[in-house]
Amino acid sequence: MPKKLRTLNIWSVEYPPEGGGTGVVAKQMCAIFSKKKSVDLTLITKSRSSLLKEAYWKTEEARGHKIIWVVHLMIKMVFKTGDIHIINCPISMTLAGICFSKKKLGKAIFLLHGSEIRFLFNSPLMKIWSYVFLSRLINYSKGFVCHGQDYRQRTIKTFKNKSVKFNDQKITYSYFGYDNIVFNDSVESFNIKKFHNVNDDELVVISASRIIIEKGYNEIVKTLTKVKQKNKKFKWFVAGDGPYLPELREKVKQFNLNSETIFLGNISPVKLASYYRASDLYYLPSTYPESFGLTFAEAQACGLQVIGKNNYGLKESILPSNGWLIDQHNEATDLIMNLTKKKLPTASIFSRFSTEIVLGQFYERFLR
Repeated sequence: MPKKLRTLNIWSVEYPPEGGGTGVVAKQMCAIFSKKKSVDLTLITKSRSSLLKEAYWKTEEARGHKIIWVVHLMIKMVFKTGDIHIINCPISMTLAGICFSKKKLGKAIFLLHGSEIRFLFNSPLMKIWSYVFLSRLINYSKGFVCHGQDYRQRTIKTFKNKSVKFNDQKITYSYFGYDNIVFNDSVESFNIKKFHNVNDDELVVISASRIIIEKGYNEIVKTLTKVKQKNKKFKWFVAGDGPYLPELREKVKQFNLNSETIFLGNISPVKLASYYRASDLYYLPSTYPESFGLTFAEAQACGLQVIGKNNYGLKESILPSNGWLIDQHNEATDLIMNLTKKKLPTASIFSRFSTEIVLGQFYERFLR
């Protein structure tokens, strides 16, 4: 007897090509879950000219300028029916707290990616919202799913410190995965090293993130300056954009790393994967409270050795066989000086963090 078709609604204001990792997770979930024959999936997101509608799932848009689209989304939240609701971003979570009935909350799963703690408690308005609605969301919903064990522990600790009343068992964790279709160790047809005049004897280091000071770029500059002083030849690819980029460019000039540094700007995931495959080491000593460290998983999936800080979710995303967790930047200097250029096997990172695996596990745990 065929299984009954279940309606699954994924609510995510953030969605590619705009936004960051939260929207990417929404798209990956749509791609994986829409393949399930027993699932009728609808994505509900904010209307925008850049929105690309997919053939494999339905898309509903909250339309209107400025505040109007928010009102439209709230109306949808009141009247949209479904067997399961996945709430994927802070704005959707905020509005669901106001609009979802207790019955609908009982069908809802809230995903926490890493920014929610700051979002909920950093402004007076959101503090009021959290006081009124947060306990209701946790206790009446199917649960909150945090991206990784570390973020789950920090979330529970923060909620308790803020006197939020909730059941610990309602807050669990999962990994949301990297896109294994894009990030893998396939053979690259385009010769990136030749394009950038990288010599065979040069070590290729890459860093990719939003360019903010908390991501550790000052520490990278100091480390690579020491490496250069020790006569190690290298190139440094910097992928991304952000408010700290102008100052970082000045730092590179100040420390005489111009000839070694190549700024790539914002590049697509497909292009980023190509640069990973052309590199030898991914290095990002972030002090930012990462929930997981997705770029580290992506880099390892392309066969790279990685170096990151021994903190937060990075302790989960870096496999011991693939890289190093460091406490001081001088440790990175020694590691880079002694690094052997090699590509790593990717089977372990695939089985642990690939979208194909982890979202399949997510479906079995939460959506069956």
